[in-house]
Formats: sequence, C-alpha cells, structure tokens
Amino acid sequence: AAATRQAFDGRLFVGTGKRHHRKALGRSSERTRRIGHTVQRRTPAAIGPVLHQVADVARIRATQAGLRFSYETLTQLPAVIKTDERKLRQILLNLLSNAVKFTENGSVTLTVSSRAAEDGQRLVLIFEVEDTGIGIAADDQARIFDAFVQAGKSQTHKGTGLGLTISRQFVKLMGGTIEVASTPGHGSRFRVELPTDPVKESELLQPETGEGKITGVDLDRPDYRVL
Repeated sequence: AAATRQAFDGRLFVGTGKRHHRKALGRSSERTRRIGHTVQRRTPAAIGPVLHQVADVARIRATQAGLRFSYETLTQLPAVIKTDERKLRQILLNLLSNAVKFTENGSVTLTVSSRAAEDGQRLVLIFEVEDTGIGIAADDQARIFDAFVQAGKSQTHKGTGLGLTISRQFVKLMGGTIEVASTPGHGSRFRVELPTDPVKESELLQPETGEGKITGVDLDRPDYRVL
C-alpha cells in the first residue's frame, strides 16, 4: 500500500499488540500534558551555529535515507537573536524528521529568511521545510497538527509520536505561526514564522569560538541527540 503521512515525528511502534499500543498512547498523552504546561525561556542565542547544527543533523538523517538535503539562508540574519533556543531547535528537528520519514525519493530542503515585524521593533524569522515526499490530502491538512491523528487511510506508517503537535504548541507559545501547503504525490512545505526580540547590549555574552560539528546522530531516541 502507498505510504501515508501522519502527524507523527516520533519513533515507530509496529504491530506488537494492543498492550504495547496502550502503553505508547499513555506515554504520549503524558508527554502532551507536560508540554501544555511548559514555559518559554527567551535568552540571547547565536542563530548561525544553531541553524548549522540543526542542518548537520538533518543532513545525516537524509543521507542515511538516500535523500538529498540542502540548507540556505535567503536573507541576511542577525548574529544574535533573543529566543527560546531549545524550543526552536525542537521545532525544526521535528519538521525535518517528518520530512525525511515521508520522503522516499528526492530531497528535503530547509530555508531561512527574515522580515521586519509590523511593530517595527522586532524581527520575524521565517523557516520553511520542503520535501518531495508523499504529500498530504487537503482534507487532512486542517487536522495534521492534532495529537494522535493519522492522515489518510493507509496503515503503512504506524506510530504515536507527537512531533507536529508539539511543534505547533511551541510555535504558539513563542508567538508565531505554522502552516502547511501540500499536494498528494508532490511533497509538502511547512512554514514557521517566529518573532524575535531585540537583544540589548547588556544581555550579550562573550561569543564562543567555532560552531562545532555534528559527528553523528542517535536515531534510536525519540528526540535527536547531538553527538
């Protein structure tokens, strides 16, 4: 049967019976409850190293899946922004993980750009994750971010991950928006817009030298772990 895209980025739980499925749902429900009570922690962050590390993780994952991966900044980005760095990483890794999982051939692309916010004081960062995968039917796009929702009727991909649900909750918490555009059989594009606060000179820390390099990814964990 043809693969069907789900609102899941987590690990796959395949055919081990109702007991395992109930346990998986229980763990996922508890995780959803905890996410609902999370708070935002905005601190100055060097956006360049953050994005390069996320791209390195995605490139390794895409290469292992036999896919091409590209990362591009379309506009000049500030050196430092004020944001919740941990949640930003998780949002991007969730979207990129989903893109790789539901793309059998072709490519996954991450592009980043920026624009001035309407208040004239802040900057809005725009992240787009595009793939050449199986796509999402129009009827499913409205509910793809809901917890435990599977788009379509195929059971090829089973799971109880909550990647898109968590990403939407984090984006909303950070004052941003997330949307999807997709055509079945022709891939999907997820777009996230996040406002960032200006960084005061007194908040700046001494920058670290070097961006670091990703040497591997532990793919057996629900959340990616940089090695």
